[in-house]
Formats: sequence, C-alpha cells, structure tokens
Amino acid sequence: GRPFFYITASMKHSSYRHSSGVESGGVRRSALSIVFAVAIATFLGSCASLPQYDPSLPQVSIVRATESDIRQFGKISSENPYIEPRTLLRGKTDEFFILRIDFNLPENAEITIVAKAEAPAGKKPAKAYSAPEFRDFWNARIIKDNENDALNQRKYTSIDRSCVPSFDFRQKAGRGSAFLPFASENPMPRPMLFRVEVSSSIGPGAVYEFTLE
Repeated sequence: GRPFFYITASMKHSSYRHSSGVESGGVRRSALSIVFAVAIATFLGSCASLPQYDPSLPQVSIVRATESDIRQFGKISSENPYIEPRTLLRGKTDEFFILRIDFNLPENAEITIVAKAEAPAGKKPAKAYSAPEFRDFWNARIIKDNENDALNQRKYTSIDRSCVPSFDFRQKAGRGSAFLPFASENPMPRPMLFRVEVSSSIGPGAVYEFTLE
C-alpha cells in the first residue's frame, strides 16, 4: 500500500548544527558517539506523532495561508519556498497563491486533491504544485553555487516537510497541515478563480473557492 505521510506545517523552521569532538587518540570513540547519536535521533523521530483528533473541529478545512504561516520557513525567498523568487533585473519573476489544508482525522485516510485555477480568456492560469513538482519549480530558478547550497537545501527540506506530497496520498490520523501552492508568471492574471476540492476516504472533505481580483 501507499506510505503514510506525517504532514504538519505548524513546526517552526529550524537550522541544524553539526559538531564533533575528537579526544586525543579517540577517533574511534568519536565515530561511535556519532553513530549512537544518529541512532537515538532516528528512534525519537520514529516515535513522533501528530496531535490527537479533535471531534469539535472539521476533519478537513482549507484556508488561504497567512503571512505568519509562510514566514515560519524564513524571511527571504532564498531559504523560504513560499516566498516568490526574484532577480536583480526583473524583480519578482513569479507570483504565488498559497493555501493551507488542515487535517483532523479520527483514523488514517486516503486523501485526494483536485486543484485548478481559471484565468481570463487568453491568459495562462496559475498551476497547483505538489512537493516533487514544487522542487522542480525551484530547481529551475535557484542559483547553484557553494555559497547558496545550505539555503537551497533548507528550501527543499521545507518543501518536503510542509507541501502536499501529491494529489493522492494517505494521511495519518490526528491533526496536521499541508501547504498547496499555486504559481504563475508575475503579475498573476486577474481575475483568477481558484477552486480546490479535498476528499477523504473516511468522512467529509472540503471545497475552497476564491476569486483573486
């Protein structure tokens, strides 16, 4: 069967530090310490779970992501995948419309997302992206050099942790959130009608419609 996804966009973005000490004549001991630390981290990660189901809340809801939602991944586009890319010559090259899908599931569920945008006649509509597609979107736009490698990796990690993994996936029981980004060339044609339908195999889904003027 398909793998479970532990999706939550509520975690604050964090940076990682790596340090190791080598005692005199203790290279082997240091290596063993690193292996032990990795094992502990893996075990703790496997024990992580989503917040519990709350029967007072809807099982699925869709809202437009707030600035606070987006800024948790960084303040600039070089590290935050939900802030539009820019160049020195053209400024903002693309425009985003970001939705947040909230899950509150009493049990594991099969999730299906249908997302589309409608633009005025003759204009190109915005495209909805899953995590692999959003990685490709950014891969075509980022600067690839040693100076930016750490920021680029941070961006990809944020996508993997917070963006919908696909448009058809299995979501684990409990409460969590995922981002659904739309993108188009800047400026985004107006009016643009966004319509998203999220279906769940165990109960009610949700429908979102919004016209960007």
